[in-house]
Amino acid sequence: MPLLLSVLGALVILLGLIEVFHTLLHPSGRGRLSRLCVAAVWRIMRRLGDKGAGIAGPLALVCVIVFWAALQALGWALMLYPHVPQGFTYSPGLDPSRYGDAAEAFYISMVTLTTLGYGDVIATDPLAAFLKEEFTQDGESTQEIFRSYASDHRYPYREGT
Repeated sequence: MPLLLSVLGALVILLGLIEVFHTLLHPSGRGRLSRLCVAAVWRIMRRLGDKGAGIAGPLALVCVIVFWAALQALGWALMLYPHVPQGFTYSPGLDPSRYGDAAEAFYISMVTLTTLGYGDVIATDPLAAFLKEEFTQDGESTQEIFRSYASDHRYPYREGT
């Protein structure tokens, strides 16, 4: 089961990276899943009339970025799940048995993706530590991709308007 979860996690991460590649770097500039996300936002916002149309673009951008982050977080959570809780040391006062292993793996994944690293959960298992270090690098790269994608899609500043 741990191997299956790790392989599934790696596939989800790969799917997310391929989606980012096709959206940002491929000449067509369109990832299939990102396009579906934008289309769903547009359909919902169109029902609101002019007010919805005015915020559809920025909202779609945020939804695509959140979608990419969710794919990365889910993939890494699946890879970390077999190591929770035995592969980690918890700060005093934290009882890992109070939380489900899946929730804990997702928490570790999100904290690592955002590179906040609270320090309340530290990887002690060598493989978990390696995965967490790789995920930190992935988190930093993902944040940089998000920033470049968002800055490419903002309105240019025009003086006097």
